[in-house]
Amino acid sequence: MKQVLFSTCDVLPVQIASGLQIHSCLTKRFYLRCAAVFACSRAVELFYGVRDVLDLFRSIAPTKLKKPDPYHSAILHNDCFYIAHHLLCLGYRYKASLPEDLQAIATFVDLVPAFRQLGEQALMTMVAEQHSLLREKMETMHGLRECHLPERFNEIRGVLDSCLESAQELGRAWDKTLPSTVFNMTLGSVVTVIMAGLVHEVLSLQDIAERDADGIHELLSIVSEAVPKLWQVELTPTELAEHLPCWTRFHQVRELMVTRLVDIGEKHQDQYWVLKSDELRSMVKALFTNTDMRAEIIAIIA
Repeated sequence: MKQVLFSTCDVLPVQIASGLQIHSCLTKRFYLRCAAVFACSRAVELFYGVRDVLDLFRSIAPTKLKKPDPYHSAILHNDCFYIAHHLLCLGYRYKASLPEDLQAIATFVDLVPAFRQLGEQALMTMVAEQHSLLREKMETMHGLRECHLPERFNEIRGVLDSCLESAQELGRAWDKTLPSTVFNMTLGSVVTVIMAGLVHEVLSLQDIAERDADGIHELLSIVSEAVPKLWQVELTPTELAEHLPCWTRFHQVRELMVTRLVDIGEKHQDQYWVLKSDELRSMVKALFTNTDMRAEIIAIIA
Protein backbone atom coordinates (compact mmCIF):
# COMPACT_ATOMS: atom_id res chain seq x y z
CA MET A 1 0.00 0.00 0.00
CA LYS A 2 1.33 3.42 -0.91
CA GLN A 3 2.13 5.59 2.10
CA VAL A 4 0.74 9.12 2.10
CA LEU A 5 3.02 11.46 4.05
CA PHE A 6 2.02 14.71 5.72
CA SER A 7 4.00 17.73 4.52
CA THR A 8 6.80 18.95 6.79
CA CYS A 9 5.63 21.89 8.89
CA ASP A 10 5.20 23.09 12.49
CA VAL A 11 2.34 21.53 14.46
CA LEU A 12 1.81 22.49 18.10
CA PRO A 13 0.03 20.36 20.72
CA VAL A 14 -3.27 22.06 21.46
CA GLN A 15 -4.78 21.53 24.91
CA ILE A 16 -8.57 21.53 25.15
CA ALA A 17 -11.24 20.53 27.69
CA SER A 18 -10.07 18.64 30.76
CA GLY A 19 -6.45 18.96 29.74
CA LEU A 20 -6.85 16.57 26.79
CA GLN A 21 -4.35 17.08 24.00
CA ILE A 22 -5.88 16.58 20.61
CA HIS A 23 -2.56 15.58 19.08
CA SER A 24 -2.00 12.99 21.80
CA CYS A 25 -5.43 11.62 20.90
CA LEU A 26 -4.15 11.00 17.41
CA THR A 27 -1.08 8.97 18.29
CA LYS A 28 -0.86 5.25 17.67
CA ARG A 29 -0.67 4.48 21.39
CA PHE A 30 -4.01 6.17 21.96
CA TYR A 31 -5.53 4.31 19.00
CA LEU A 32 -4.55 1.00 20.56
CA ARG A 33 -5.89 1.97 23.97
CA CYS A 34 -9.15 3.08 22.40
CA ALA A 35 -9.37 -0.13 20.39
CA ALA A 36 -9.17 -2.16 23.58
CA VAL A 37 -11.76 -0.01 25.35
CA PHE A 38 -14.10 -0.02 22.36
CA ALA A 39 -14.59 -3.72 22.92
CA CYS A 40 -16.39 -2.95 26.18
CA SER A 41 -20.08 -2.23 26.58
CA ARG A 42 -19.50 1.52 26.45
CA ALA A 43 -17.76 1.44 23.07
CA VAL A 44 -20.45 3.58 21.43
CA GLU A 45 -20.21 6.25 24.12
CA LEU A 46 -16.43 6.38 23.83
CA PHE A 47 -16.55 6.52 20.04
CA TYR A 48 -18.85 9.53 20.10
CA GLY A 49 -16.85 10.99 22.95
CA VAL A 50 -13.80 11.13 20.69
CA ARG A 51 -15.90 12.83 18.01
CA ASP A 52 -17.09 15.34 20.61
CA VAL A 53 -13.48 16.12 21.53
CA LEU A 54 -12.72 16.83 17.88
CA ASP A 55 -15.78 19.06 17.58
CA LEU A 56 -14.69 20.83 20.75
CA PHE A 57 -11.33 21.54 19.19
CA ARG A 58 -13.00 23.12 16.15
CA SER A 59 -15.06 25.32 18.46
CA ILE A 60 -12.31 26.39 20.84
CA ALA A 61 -9.13 26.56 18.76
CA PRO A 62 -10.17 29.63 16.66
CA THR A 63 -11.10 31.56 19.82
CA LYS A 64 -7.54 31.16 21.10
CA LEU A 65 -6.54 33.63 18.37
CA LYS A 66 -8.04 36.68 20.10
CA LYS A 67 -5.84 38.89 17.95
CA PRO A 68 -4.69 36.66 15.07
CA ASP A 69 -1.12 37.03 13.90
CA PRO A 70 0.59 35.46 10.87
CA TYR A 71 2.51 32.83 12.83
CA HIS A 72 -0.33 31.48 14.98
CA SER A 73 -2.76 31.58 12.06
CA ALA A 74 -0.30 29.38 10.17
CA ILE A 75 -0.03 27.04 13.17
CA LEU A 76 -3.82 26.67 13.36
CA HIS A 77 -3.85 25.93 9.64
CA ASN A 78 -1.25 23.19 10.15
CA ASP A 79 -3.02 21.76 13.20
CA CYS A 80 -6.28 21.42 11.30
CA PHE A 81 -4.68 19.73 8.30
CA TYR A 82 -2.62 17.48 10.57
CA ILE A 83 -5.77 16.29 12.35
CA ALA A 84 -7.64 15.89 9.03
CA HIS A 85 -4.74 13.81 7.70
CA HIS A 86 -5.10 11.33 10.56
CA LEU A 87 -8.90 11.30 10.48
CA LEU A 88 -8.82 9.89 6.95
CA CYS A 89 -7.71 6.49 8.17
CA LEU A 90 -8.47 6.52 11.90
CA GLY A 91 -11.80 4.68 11.72
CA TYR A 92 -10.78 2.34 8.92
CA ARG A 93 -7.54 1.29 10.58
CA TYR A 94 -9.05 0.26 13.93
CA LYS A 95 -12.67 -0.58 13.22
CA ALA A 96 -11.82 -4.30 13.24
CA SER A 97 -11.25 -3.98 16.99
CA LEU A 98 -14.73 -2.55 17.54
CA PRO A 99 -17.99 -4.40 18.13
CA GLU A 100 -19.68 -5.48 14.89
CA ASP A 101 -22.62 -3.14 15.34
CA LEU A 102 -20.21 -0.18 15.54
CA GLN A 103 -17.88 -1.12 12.69
CA ALA A 104 -20.28 0.11 9.99
CA ILE A 105 -20.38 3.64 11.42
CA ALA A 106 -16.84 3.84 12.83
CA THR A 107 -15.53 6.66 10.70
CA PHE A 108 -14.16 10.13 11.13
CA VAL A 109 -13.92 10.90 7.41
CA ASP A 110 -16.99 13.12 7.56
CA LEU A 111 -15.05 15.50 9.83
CA VAL A 112 -12.19 15.92 7.36
CA PRO A 113 -13.81 18.68 5.20
CA ALA A 114 -14.70 20.68 8.32
CA PHE A 115 -11.13 20.61 9.63
CA ARG A 116 -9.67 21.46 6.23
CA GLN A 117 -12.10 24.35 5.85
CA LEU A 118 -11.21 25.67 9.31
CA GLY A 119 -7.51 25.50 8.49
CA GLU A 120 -7.92 27.21 5.13
CA GLN A 121 -10.11 29.91 6.61
CA ALA A 122 -7.59 30.68 9.37
CA LEU A 123 -4.75 31.15 6.91
CA MET A 124 -6.67 32.81 4.08
CA THR A 125 -8.27 35.33 6.44
CA MET A 126 -4.81 36.33 7.65
CA VAL A 127 -3.46 36.51 4.08
CA ALA A 128 -6.40 38.69 3.00
CA GLU A 129 -5.73 41.00 5.95
CA GLN A 130 -2.08 41.32 4.93
CA HIS A 131 -3.16 42.08 1.34
CA SER A 132 -5.36 44.91 2.60
CA LEU A 133 -2.57 46.35 4.74
CA LEU A 134 -0.16 46.31 1.81
CA ARG A 135 -2.68 47.97 -0.51
CA GLU A 136 -3.21 50.70 2.06
CA LYS A 137 0.54 51.28 2.19
CA MET A 138 0.79 51.31 -1.60
CA GLU A 139 -1.91 53.99 -1.78
CA THR A 140 0.28 56.33 0.28
CA MET A 141 2.70 56.52 -2.68
CA HIS A 142 0.09 58.62 -4.51
CA GLY A 143 1.18 57.15 -7.83
CA LEU A 144 4.54 57.34 -9.57
CA ARG A 145 4.31 60.83 -11.03
CA GLU A 146 7.27 63.19 -10.81
CA CYS A 147 9.51 60.46 -9.44
CA HIS A 148 12.48 62.25 -11.01
CA LEU A 149 12.27 64.73 -8.14
CA PRO A 150 14.51 63.57 -5.26
CA GLU A 151 11.87 64.14 -2.59
CA ARG A 152 9.21 62.22 -4.57
CA PHE A 153 11.64 59.42 -5.38
CA ASN A 154 12.59 59.03 -1.72
CA GLU A 155 8.93 59.18 -0.67
CA ILE A 156 7.98 56.39 -3.07
CA ARG A 157 11.04 54.33 -2.17
CA GLY A 158 10.20 54.65 1.52
CA VAL A 159 6.75 53.18 0.89
CA LEU A 160 8.20 50.33 -1.18
CA ASP A 161 10.83 49.60 1.46
CA SER A 162 8.08 49.43 4.08
CA CYS A 163 6.03 47.02 1.92
CA LEU A 164 9.03 44.81 1.28
CA GLU A 165 9.89 44.81 4.97
CA SER A 166 6.34 43.67 5.77
CA ALA A 167 6.66 40.87 3.21
CA GLN A 168 9.99 39.89 4.74
CA GLU A 169 8.45 39.67 8.22
CA LEU A 170 5.70 37.46 6.86
CA GLY A 171 8.29 35.28 5.17
CA ARG A 172 10.10 34.83 8.49
CA ALA A 173 6.85 33.93 10.26
CA TRP A 174 5.78 31.40 7.63
CA ASP A 175 9.11 29.91 6.56
CA LYS A 176 9.59 26.42 8.04
CA THR A 177 6.18 26.85 9.68
CA LEU A 178 3.96 26.25 6.67
CA PRO A 179 4.48 23.36 4.26
CA SER A 180 6.75 24.51 1.42
CA THR A 181 4.00 24.50 -1.22
CA VAL A 182 1.66 26.53 0.97
CA PHE A 183 4.49 28.87 1.96
CA ASN A 184 5.35 29.60 -1.67
CA MET A 185 1.69 30.22 -2.51
CA THR A 186 0.98 32.53 0.44
CA LEU A 187 4.19 34.55 0.28
CA GLY A 188 3.84 34.74 -3.50
CA SER A 189 0.34 36.17 -3.18
CA VAL A 190 1.59 38.82 -0.73
CA VAL A 191 4.49 39.87 -2.99
CA THR A 192 2.13 39.89 -5.98
CA VAL A 193 0.12 42.66 -4.30
CA ILE A 194 3.24 44.84 -4.35
CA MET A 195 4.39 43.97 -7.87
CA ALA A 196 0.94 44.03 -9.45
CA GLY A 197 0.24 47.34 -7.74
CA LEU A 198 3.35 48.88 -9.30
CA VAL A 199 2.46 47.50 -12.73
CA HIS A 200 -1.00 49.04 -12.41
CA GLU A 201 0.46 52.41 -11.41
CA VAL A 202 2.81 52.45 -14.41
CA LEU A 203 0.15 51.37 -16.91
CA SER A 204 -2.20 54.07 -15.63
CA LEU A 205 0.26 56.85 -16.58
CA GLN A 206 -0.70 58.64 -19.78
CA ASP A 207 2.49 60.66 -20.16
CA ILE A 208 5.92 59.53 -18.92
CA ALA A 209 8.82 61.93 -19.37
CA GLU A 210 12.24 60.42 -20.01
CA ARG A 211 13.56 61.43 -16.59
CA ASP A 212 10.47 59.93 -14.94
CA ALA A 213 10.97 56.74 -16.93
CA ASP A 214 14.49 56.49 -15.51
CA GLY A 215 13.16 56.97 -12.00
CA ILE A 216 10.46 54.35 -12.49
CA HIS A 217 13.02 51.92 -13.89
CA GLU A 218 15.22 52.41 -10.83
CA LEU A 219 12.32 51.92 -8.40
CA LEU A 220 11.17 48.76 -10.16
CA SER A 221 14.76 47.50 -10.19
CA ILE A 222 14.96 47.93 -6.42
CA VAL A 223 11.87 45.76 -6.01
CA SER A 224 13.12 43.24 -8.58
CA GLU A 225 16.38 42.76 -6.68
CA ALA A 226 14.70 42.54 -3.26
CA VAL A 227 11.92 40.07 -4.07
CA PRO A 228 14.02 36.90 -4.62
CA LYS A 229 15.72 37.51 -1.26
CA LEU A 230 12.37 37.13 0.50
CA TRP A 231 12.74 33.40 -0.01
CA GLN A 232 15.36 31.73 2.18
CA VAL A 233 16.45 29.53 -0.72
CA GLU A 234 17.72 30.56 -4.13
CA LEU A 235 14.99 30.29 -6.73
CA THR A 236 15.38 30.02 -10.49
CA PRO A 237 13.57 32.54 -12.74
CA THR A 238 11.14 29.76 -13.66
CA GLU A 239 10.33 29.10 -9.99
CA LEU A 240 9.87 32.81 -9.31
CA ALA A 241 7.48 33.09 -12.24
CA GLU A 242 5.57 30.10 -10.86
CA HIS A 243 5.17 31.66 -7.41
CA LEU A 244 4.62 35.19 -8.79
CA PRO A 245 2.13 35.25 -11.69
CA CYS A 246 2.96 38.90 -12.46
CA TRP A 247 6.75 38.37 -12.45
CA THR A 248 7.12 38.50 -16.25
CA ARG A 249 4.71 41.42 -16.68
CA PHE A 250 6.53 43.34 -13.97
CA HIS A 251 9.90 42.89 -15.64
CA GLN A 252 8.59 43.76 -19.08
CA VAL A 253 7.05 46.98 -17.76
CA ARG A 254 10.39 47.80 -16.18
CA GLU A 255 12.15 46.98 -19.45
CA LEU A 256 9.86 49.27 -21.41
CA MET A 257 11.13 52.24 -19.42
CA VAL A 258 14.57 51.97 -21.08
CA THR A 259 13.77 50.28 -24.41
CA ARG A 260 14.01 52.12 -27.73
CA LEU A 261 10.87 52.52 -29.81
CA VAL A 262 12.25 50.52 -32.73
CA ASP A 263 13.19 47.67 -30.38
CA ILE A 264 9.68 47.60 -28.96
CA GLY A 265 8.32 47.09 -32.48
CA GLU A 266 10.82 44.35 -33.30
CA LYS A 267 10.12 42.47 -30.07
CA HIS A 268 6.41 42.71 -30.73
CA GLN A 269 6.87 41.07 -34.11
CA ASP A 270 8.83 38.32 -32.35
CA GLN A 271 5.86 37.87 -29.97
CA TYR A 272 8.05 38.76 -27.02
CA TRP A 273 5.67 40.89 -24.99
CA VAL A 274 3.20 39.29 -22.56
CA LEU A 275 1.45 42.63 -22.09
CA LYS A 276 -1.91 42.99 -23.79
CA SER A 277 -1.94 44.90 -27.06
CA ASP A 278 -3.85 47.84 -25.61
CA GLU A 279 -1.43 47.99 -22.67
CA LEU A 280 1.58 48.00 -24.97
CA ARG A 281 0.05 50.70 -27.19
CA SER A 282 -0.72 52.78 -24.10
CA MET A 283 2.90 52.50 -22.94
CA VAL A 284 4.23 53.50 -26.35
CA LYS A 285 1.99 56.58 -26.37
CA ALA A 286 3.02 57.50 -22.84
CA LEU A 287 6.76 57.04 -23.34
CA PHE A 288 7.34 58.49 -26.80
CA THR A 289 6.40 61.73 -28.53
CA ASN A 290 3.97 61.67 -31.44
CA THR A 291 6.08 60.88 -34.52
CA ASP A 292 5.61 58.92 -37.72
CA MET A 293 7.64 56.05 -36.24
CA ARG A 294 5.44 55.97 -33.15
CA ALA A 295 2.34 55.90 -35.31
CA GLU A 296 3.82 53.05 -37.32
CA ILE A 297 4.67 51.01 -34.23
CA ILE A 298 1.23 51.59 -32.75
CA ALA A 299 -0.35 50.42 -36.02
CA ILE A 300 1.78 47.26 -35.97
CA ILE A 301 0.62 46.35 -32.47
CA ALA A 302 -2.57 44.43 -33.12
